[in-house]
Amino acid sequence: MSAPLQRACWPLERLGDAAVALAERLGLSQAQPHLGAPPQDADPWTLTRWLETLEPALHLEFHPAEPSLQLLGTMLTHHLPALALLPAAEGKGVLVLLRATGRHLVLLSPEGHAIEVDRDEIADALSHAAVAAAAPHLEPLLDLAAVPLRRRPAARRALLVDWLGEQQVAQLWRVRIAAAAPVRRQASHAHLPRLAALIALAFAAYQILLLLSWWMIGNGAFSGRLHPGWITAWTLVLLSSAPFLQASGWLQGRVSIAVARLLKARLLRGSLSVDPDRLKHEGIGHQIGRVIEAETFELLSLNGGFLGLLALFQLPAAATVLALGPGGALQVAALLAWSAFTAVSALRLYRARLRWSHRSLRLTHDTIERMVGNRTRLVQQPEASWHDEEDRDLASVAQAAAAMDRGEVIMRAVIPRGWLVLGVASLLPATLAEALPTARLAVGLGGVLLAYQGFYLLSQSLTQILTAHVSWTLVRDMFHAGAAPPRAVPVRPHAEDAAPTAPTVPTVLHASGLGFRYPDRAAPVLDRCSLTIARNDRILLRGSSGGGKSTLASLLAGLREAHEGTLLLDGLDRHTLGREAWRRRVVLVPQFHDNHVFTASFAFNLLVGRRWPAHDEDYRAAEAVCHGLGLGKLLERMPGGLSEMVGEAGWRLSHGERSRMFVARALLQSPRVLILDESFGALDPENVLRCLEYVTRQDCSLILISHP
Repeated sequence: MSAPLQRACWPLERLGDAAVALAERLGLSQAQPHLGAPPQDADPWTLTRWLETLEPALHLEFHPAEPSLQLLGTMLTHHLPALALLPAAEGKGVLVLLRATGRHLVLLSPEGHAIEVDRDEIADALSHAAVAAAAPHLEPLLDLAAVPLRRRPAARRALLVDWLGEQQVAQLWRVRIAAAAPVRRQASHAHLPRLAALIALAFAAYQILLLLSWWMIGNGAFSGRLHPGWITAWTLVLLSSAPFLQASGWLQGRVSIAVARLLKARLLRGSLSVDPDRLKHEGIGHQIGRVIEAETFELLSLNGGFLGLLALFQLPAAATVLALGPGGALQVAALLAWSAFTAVSALRLYRARLRWSHRSLRLTHDTIERMVGNRTRLVQQPEASWHDEEDRDLASVAQAAAAMDRGEVIMRAVIPRGWLVLGVASLLPATLAEALPTARLAVGLGGVLLAYQGFYLLSQSLTQILTAHVSWTLVRDMFHAGAAPPRAVPVRPHAEDAAPTAPTVPTVLHASGLGFRYPDRAAPVLDRCSLTIARNDRILLRGSSGGGKSTLASLLAGLREAHEGTLLLDGLDRHTLGREAWRRRVVLVPQFHDNHVFTASFAFNLLVGRRWPAHDEDYRAAEAVCHGLGLGKLLERMPGGLSEMVGEAGWRLSHGERSRMFVARALLQSPRVLILDESFGALDPENVLRCLEYVTRQDCSLILISHP
């Protein structure tokens, strides 16, 4: 190992400090979390789980990657920044990879310095263990083939790539700024402010060169000096504006891609963070309408913003030309008056669009609800009244759409064309008062046409921006839900999340005085509820229907927050530990109607809460859990085994098989506390006893919810 690589290597016990230093380097500097050292003998999967406990505090995401020798070079070039596990004779270390510069990589040293190291040297150091194990087997082959010494390094490399194939040779963690990070930090990391400034400069340069070119040709034409030199100069200036126009288009594409990526990531996180009770109350139709509006916001906001930026350059330029023309102040005043009329028309269109959006969203919601309950309606509702509500809703939407269409006609057609009439009319007094030279008249008409183009772009821009803003009002709560919640105390990772060691205290989960009330109910569901759960406790929670058992389970699992009282897991509350870390430790298997089967393979449905893509040990663990829960016959029956597709919503599985799959999914997450909410109601007594016997043997506290 070279001296620069040694200086850039962090000891494994300082893995948390390396992650914090990288976060600060990415502009996410904040209060440093309390860090504990990761276990020295932990495997990469355990280290990944340990790093995940830092994600909420650092606003980073650590994505594990295990490249083969063939893909290692690509990973080290195009997937940075990253952390890399460096095996060494004196102990494991960590490399903080910042960026690639040619054939070198920039590494962050423990002292905070940037050090450049050759990429091939880093690749050899990361893959040393795997290559060293295979190298002794290659020399006899090279000797047997009589490969010349000068060609042996290349031949050895090719044989290693072929020998190792898809075998993992290194352990890296790709680092990305989390979707929950502040938007300003994400935009800065994506270089959006710089790109926006470059777009503005390109637009300004294009507009200036365009005006200069037409001034040159106009001046030459009306002064009678239109000789080849002026034409050549005009052509060169006009051609010079083309690169700036192309550059602005290319920059727009980069901004669009970056903004779309950030927006989709935040909305996806927000959709997974919205209160589940609120989602149930709003209904699936409302959520589908939100998705449609989110797509509208993304498409129109960027395009409308670019058009508006171009209009902001053209209208001031037009005002300058009009001020220099024969109309003078009168034409400038007409331009300002028409701009005010445009603003009023835009406000009316916004209100009409807002009314249409709300009525359309309600129509989408009602339509989806009718589709879901169509069989019930066919059986229980009189046929004559099937479409009464639909006709009324459609009429309301059509009325709002007509008002919106009238507003769009004014914006898209009347605004630009109406200015042509007003602009030419404002030029008439100066034309009638005196005999204007042809050149001055051309300047006035040129200003009118330039303002026409500006109003055309402005009308298109405002129409799209206002539509995008209406869509934003419908999706902004989901966007804000994806933001990181405020943290009272920084994260403090625990070693037991990385290695199953004995707890320092017998109490795992402690609740005191919990209270919870649903928004639409006056009486609380839970009132002064207290309990203590120790390690490996076995608790049976029984009660009448509607008594609050499932609500208590959701509070313990971190799906809901108690309105009063204290809930501690290993002595830490939910805000201190973090929502993700809490849910990894306390795993709930909700009732059947609240669970879901993905349209994917059986293995994905089992391991989605553990790790995906899965490794061989994950598949072995999944098979063991399935056999323990009595799903062995199911695996034997499926031709593809764990890779078999289960169909949409799991239609290929029986009710009982799906119930046991939900339990297996939870067990494969290795929880500290497992909560089963009526999970065995669809099983026969023999399978219930088998599943209970297997679940009670697991090394976790167990809460079983059942009816009396």
